[in-house]
Amino acid sequence: MLFWGVFPDRLKNAIIKLLHKYDDRCDVSKYRPVPLLTSFSKIYDTLTQRRILKRLTKYNILSTEQYGFRLGLRTDNATYELTTEILNAMSNNYL
Repeated sequence: MLFWGVFPDRLKNAIIKLLHKYDDRCDVSKYRPVPLLTSFSKIYDTLTQRRILKRLTKYNILSTEQYGFRLGLRTDNATYELTTEILNAMSNNYL
């Protein structure tokens, strides 16, 4: 499947369940759809995501400011980087 770049149609089927987010249960906008996929589909998706991320990392394709979905980087890191940039700009009278 990876070689041909094709994801079988049978694995694209999902059961959609609506999960209530908050507030009024009668308001349709207060629900979010959650797809229930087959186990094989989830495994395939995880393996594909790991391979793509590995290649993006290996060839330095992702920006250094990309923190989402990367191992060892969290929103804490992004917040720290932003705060550091702002403080540096302030101390150098750029702001």
